[in-house]
Amino acid sequence: MHQLAIDERCSFPIGSATVLRDFYVDDLITGGNSLEEAREIMSQTTSLLAKGQFILRKWCSNESTVLKNVPDCDKEKFLKFDDGSDFTKTLGLAWDPASDNLIFAFAPNGQHAGSSKRSVLSAIARLYDPLGLIGPVVTKAKIYLQQLWKEKLDWDDQLPEALSTAWTAFCQSLCTSQRFSFKRLAVLPNSTCEVHGFCDASICAYGACIYILSKEMGYSQLLCSRSRVAPVKTLTVPKLELCGAALLSQLMHEISQLKLFTGQFYCWCDSTVTLKKIELIGKMTQMSQDEIISNTKTVLQGLEALRVEHVSIMNGISEVQKDNEKSDMLRKNIENIELGLSEAQVMMALTSHLQNIEAEKQKLKTQVRRLHQENAWLRDELANTQQKFQTSEQLVAQLEEEKKHLEFMASVKKYDDNQDQDESCEKTRNDPVVELFPDEENDERSNLSPTPPSQFANQTSGYEIPARLRTLHNLVIQYASQGRYEVAVPLCKQALEDLEKTSGHDHPDVATMLNILALVYRDQNKYKEAANLLNDALSIRGKTLGENHPAVAATLNNLAVLYGKRGKYKDAEPLCKRALEIREKVLGKDHPDVAKQLNNLALLCQNQGKYDEVEKYYQRALDIYESKLGPDDPNVAKTKNNLAGCYLKQGRYTEAEVLYKQVLTRAHEREFGAIDSKNKPIWQVAEEREEHKYDNRENTPYGEYGGWHKAAKVDSPTVTTTLKNLGALYRRQGMFEAAETLEDCAMRSKKEAYDLAKQTKVAQLLTSTEKRRSKQMKEDMEFSDEVAEEREEHKYDNRENTPYGEYGGWHKAAKVDSPTVTTTLKNLGALYRRQGMFEAAETLEDCAMRSKKEAYDLAKQTKVAQLLTSTEKRRSKQMKEDMEFSDE
Repeated sequence: MHQLAIDERCSFPIGSATVLRDFYVDDLITGGNSLEEAREIMSQTTSLLAKGQFILRKWCSNESTVLKNVPDCDKEKFLKFDDGSDFTKTLGLAWDPASDNLIFAFAPNGQHAGSSKRSVLSAIARLYDPLGLIGPVVTKAKIYLQQLWKEKLDWDDQLPEALSTAWTAFCQSLCTSQRFSFKRLAVLPNSTCEVHGFCDASICAYGACIYILSKEMGYSQLLCSRSRVAPVKTLTVPKLELCGAALLSQLMHEISQLKLFTGQFYCWCDSTVTLKKIELIGKMTQMSQDEIISNTKTVLQGLEALRVEHVSIMNGISEVQKDNEKSDMLRKNIENIELGLSEAQVMMALTSHLQNIEAEKQKLKTQVRRLHQENAWLRDELANTQQKFQTSEQLVAQLEEEKKHLEFMASVKKYDDNQDQDESCEKTRNDPVVELFPDEENDERSNLSPTPPSQFANQTSGYEIPARLRTLHNLVIQYASQGRYEVAVPLCKQALEDLEKTSGHDHPDVATMLNILALVYRDQNKYKEAANLLNDALSIRGKTLGENHPAVAATLNNLAVLYGKRGKYKDAEPLCKRALEIREKVLGKDHPDVAKQLNNLALLCQNQGKYDEVEKYYQRALDIYESKLGPDDPNVAKTKNNLAGCYLKQGRYTEAEVLYKQVLTRAHEREFGAIDSKNKPIWQVAEEREEHKYDNRENTPYGEYGGWHKAAKVDSPTVTTTLKNLGALYRRQGMFEAAETLEDCAMRSKKEAYDLAKQTKVAQLLTSTEKRRSKQMKEDMEFSDEVAEEREEHKYDNRENTPYGEYGGWHKAAKVDSPTVTTTLKNLGALYRRQGMFEAAETLEDCAMRSKKEAYDLAKQTKVAQLLTSTEKRRSKQMKEDMEFSDE
């Protein structure tokens, strides 16, 4: 409820203050100085708590008009006294709303003759008086209870005659006045009240009470009281009077902390001894340290002189006569004097020690001030050095960019050449933010992964980049992927300026370009500029596309990534949750993009130590990936890795180890087939090496032991990361041989990745060749039908000197290798046969056969290109993902 009141403080200021101040467990006791104020408190408090599904019931008030709109079922049901009058319970006190009085009623059992200690204690315990309004009655009961305890009776023993008579008299005195009534309202509004406290004591008990006095209104009233029974050990009345004064002081302090009274506070006591003692204590507390030292030296000198005098008198008595009584008295006095001297000497030594400590403290303060000053100088010097270093780096980067720019401009032309072919693909393209940074930061602080464009583009139609800006857009992506932000930023600004001129500021394309520029700034650590751009993009997309559009979710996710990089996890969490809500609403709760958003949210919670929520989010993401993408999807292994990292932070090493082994086992089965005694996963090999580390393996090559060479060929980046994480876990458990095995496997996989990356150029060459062939396909389509009909028309002509496969440009038509075109050739050939045009049908069928053969040859090359391209993409992420769990 307190958190709800804090969250809704702006909407319900009065209700929030009431909930934070006037609740005791689940009971609300509050009020106002007027009917309007009371109604407003009631309205705001009810509305505030309703937002958290807290419904208030059992309403009761001393003013019936306040509850006029409350249903009868929500009103308090009154209790009744023996005489039929109504009352209700308020924190254990009886309250009569009609008269607005607090009522104390006592009706002990009538069988007093057979009373025991148990029944007496039960009856006295019913005198519930937390404010001390019936203090005299409760004090008398406490005195009687003390006398009863002195008798040392068992719980069920019958009371002695004297105690039984006293108890009967006490009960009869209460029965004569069964009810005590006190005004609930102690302080009138807008009145200045003085607070007067009184204390007193007797040989049996001591106590204190507080009255409030309003001279303006001319009334006084008992506010509260407190009493104590005198200890069993007999004390003098003056000491008990001091105890009463101390009790009054505590009570006055508690009342002053309420800050309800603006008048003066007065304490009254009729004991002169107590007043003198309080005055003496006040003087002592006002003495300075030098005065205390001076007085202690004076006392020390006096005690020393007194000791010498006592020693001389004792020596004189022992020489003149043997008076044992006087000698013993003098001996005791001398011991007391020596005890006082030792105490005074301890005080002097302690004072000297405190003075030395104070001097040392002053020296340390001086050193601290000097160190702070030196630290400030060093910080200034470091700031200047860093500024010079950054300037130098910028100059070096500028020179490098100027050198690389000319080399890069040669590759720019391909974007213009392929512009026509890319137009149809660009229409379904989604937010290029995700394309620019397909893998969000992999470190623990900001390991947030946005939706890949290949999936997200299928969810919602994006916005086509205008043709005049597409080259700039592609250049920004190219430069940013290479880390050349000094070139990417001006190009992006140019595209943004052109868009704002042509389409206006509030256009989705402008928001898209703002996203791109924001992420470029983010990777340059310009977080403030990036945040401003993302907020601007979010506003534009909210206006133009609606609050529940996937593009809004993408911008919210990017903004959450930015806050995560800055360590503002609490600010990033609601943005990530809002993005999750949009994606669940638009895509469904079991969509892979929802799982990726859950991964982001889990990492934000993990940085805040909310491990219960982290585990829930990761588990849900894992279920989505396994059900929608299958257990072999890379996201499954990556999510298991993240969940294992969460377990490691909580010290749950066994659960983390199980997840790591699942990832490695699945990767091994996918690469090498089912696991058996001759085909073991790498973790099992590692544990066997640990188990047999002291055996003789001189003739067994390390890299080939137990199928080890197979495991070393698993080169997935996620598997490599898992190998490192499990190796670190083994080291933490003292399994160094197993850890070394996994680390060596990770190193081999990394080496193979570098070797395979060298084939990237071949993949690019094959991909460009495939594009050229697809372009040629359209040009050659027009020849096939013309050639077939021409052969049918001249089938009886003499063509002995004309090769069959080269007639009429036939060889061109045979190069058309599209599957759709091949099917069309077959269908048209079948139609010609049905019409009796057998020569034309044979021509088309032969063309289809040649096309199928060439398509098969080209498919083999395409398969190689795809393999190399996919391997290159995985390897491009490897370095970041290898560092993903370095802390663990």
